[in-house]
Amino acid sequence: MQSCSLQRGPGAPSVVARPAARRTVAVRAQAVNTRTKDGYKVVIIGGGSAGITTASHYSRKIPNEVAVVEPSDIHYYQPLWTLVGGGFKDVQQSKRPMGDVMPSDVDWIRSGVTDFEPESNTVTTADGRTIKYEYLVVATGMQPKWHKVKGLSNALGDGHVVSNMAFKTAPLTYKTLQGLKKGHAVFTMPSGQIKCPGAGQKACYITEDYLRRHGRRANVQVSFCTPAAKIFGIPRYLQTIEQVVSERGIDVHLQSELTEVRGQDRDAVFNRMKPDCTPTGEQFVLHYDMLHVTPPQGPIDAVARSPLANAQGYVAVDKETLQHTKYPNIFALGECAAVPTSKTAAAAAAEFLVVRDNLDSLMAGGSADVSKYDGYSSCPL
Repeated sequence: MQSCSLQRGPGAPSVVARPAARRTVAVRAQAVNTRTKDGYKVVIIGGGSAGITTASHYSRKIPNEVAVVEPSDIHYYQPLWTLVGGGFKDVQQSKRPMGDVMPSDVDWIRSGVTDFEPESNTVTTADGRTIKYEYLVVATGMQPKWHKVKGLSNALGDGHVVSNMAFKTAPLTYKTLQGLKKGHAVFTMPSGQIKCPGAGQKACYITEDYLRRHGRRANVQVSFCTPAAKIFGIPRYLQTIEQVVSERGIDVHLQSELTEVRGQDRDAVFNRMKPDCTPTGEQFVLHYDMLHVTPPQGPIDAVARSPLANAQGYVAVDKETLQHTKYPNIFALGECAAVPTSKTAAAAAAEFLVVRDNLDSLMAGGSADVSKYDGYSSCPL
């Protein structure tokens, strides 16, 4: 869900290969890094939940004809980071070796993608290889844009400024929360689309509950700031959420977007926003003792500057079939896909079923519209 209208959250689990296959995957990955096949039937860009789920299907359907391009040695289950920030889980529980979740019978190309060349049905990797495909599935996710908030990168992790949106920073949220005895806890949301649209609210509610259970709530003011005109964009749930924040005494600042963090002074500067999520030109400052930031986010750079992208940098797909609007042998799912719905793992799970059905049909000589995505998403608060 966009912060200003609609708003990757808890949902679909990662696909895990059986232990017996793990040694094969590791050997295969090492071999692929030293050679390049002429091409693959299906190339999948991205080894997150959406990419691994797709790879699992096609590794069974067309074994040894599938490649996954993914540079990371670690697979992160990001929805767990909210619970890490609340002290309910250890951050180490959110990661596994990529070889443990990579399906057997696929080639894992351990590099990032730098260029998409859809006219020649190829992608170029960071280590200089050109990989040819018949069909391409893009599942590259999103990335935090910490630099878009002035001073945030320098202040993050200073004992007061925290975020559940990264593996390294999520544990710092709970550490800061434990030390918060009095003062002001501020929680922010950015404009635009983000992964896990309830991230800021969940951190806020967990913090408020922790303070209440530990007898500190009376000494800590809790504020939630969002650039949206309403705290939640879906009317069906808005009234309930408004009731919750009222009962818990949470101060809500609508049409307010974090633009600067002055770490040395512990001041957070906010732009007052118009209903269309553009700044009015007015600003205000909140002093904080704990500042939880959900940063601005967007597609990875290689996608945003590619011929596959729309004006906002997301992969331009039909919102129902998830097939690219210009290149029929390309599909996208998950956070990188330009669909007008919340970017959650639950949405990616639903989108996978559509991509699977339509790509299977296309590969068999049929049409790519046998299944349609209805916009389903889920983000528990």
